[in-house]
This record gives sequence, C-alpha cells and structure tokens, in this order.
Amino acid sequence: MNKKITLNNLSQFYKNEKKLSQFLVDMQDSNYFFDKVSDVTVSNILAFSKVLSVRNTKNIGKIDFILN
Repeated sequence: MNKKITLNNLSQFYKNEKKLSQFLVDMQDSNYFFDKVSDVTVSNILAFSKVLSVRNTKNIGKIDFILN
C-alpha cells in the first residue's frame, strides 16, 4: 500500500504528538483531570462484576446473565 505523506501531514502529526505527550506529563497530577471515585462506587462495581456471567454458546453467541 503506497501512501504519500506531505509536509502538512507531518507537521499536524507533530503537533498532535506534542499535545498528547504534554497531557501524559500532566497526568502525574491526576486530581487535575479526574475527580476521586468514592469507595461506594468501587464496591458497587466490584459487586456487579461478581454477579455478571457471560457465556458463549454455539447457537446464539454470547449470553449475559446477572446471577442475583
């Protein structure tokens, strides 16, 4: 597959890469970007993951069960 890359493509790639790398550097202070998740939320997600069952079948594909 032949694809020609122009100077404009290269400069746009560089600008996007620079923004992404700055974002990753700033992520070290994660409170700046994300709110803290409460312990109740984490326990609810873990409880749901314990009762969720996904099975593959030959006839109809995947089946999702909530075992409650």
